[in-house]
Parts: sequence; C-alpha cells; structure tokens
Amino acid sequence: MAVKDTLKKVGKAIAWPFVYLFKALFSARGRKALALAYQQMLQTPLGKIIVQIVAEVADLGLAGPEAQQAAFQRITAAAQQAKLEWKASLINLGIELAVQALKGNI
Repeated sequence: MAVKDTLKKVGKAIAWPFVYLFKALFSARGRKALALAYQQMLQTPLGKIIVQIVAEVADLGLAGPEAQQAAFQRITAAAQQAKLEWKASLINLGIELAVQALKGNI
C-alpha cells in the first residue's frame, strides 16, 4: 500500500501544472486571449499571405488534403519570394487558422 500511495502523490504533484494550464486556456478569459492571438497571427505579413492563398485555393473548389497541400506549396513559394522566415508547422497552423477565420469561427 505504501508504494501505491507514493505513486498517487507523485502523480498529483506532476499533474497539477497541466490541470492549471488546461483551466487557464479553456476559461472564458483564456479563450478570448487565444482568439486574439490567432487574429494577430493572421495580421502578420506571413499571415496575410496565408489568408489570401487559402481563400484562392478555396475558390478553386479544392478540399481536404489536396487543398491543404496546394495551399502549403503556394504559401512556401510566396514566403520565399517575400523573404519571410517560416517553418512548416507555422504554415500548417496558419492554414488551419485561416480556414477557421474564413468560416467566421475566429
């Protein structure tokens, strides 16, 4: 029983920061802050390129993985041409945010 109790205490000690972070992110104030951060990201030079290209790809009638791949390729080319620094994960996040913004969700 002593080992089991010790493991429970260790688990609680490790888990509390994650519980606090989860509550902070998903509280009303946390959601507003996150939505504002998303909107600000889309207002950056790279964000504006992403929104424009995602809208163009949507107008082509592409959807799903094909749309994501087409948008990603166009965005990386435009970012290189504009001499903007980027990472694939940032562009993928931007694509998802732009899709939600165009749908009016953020």
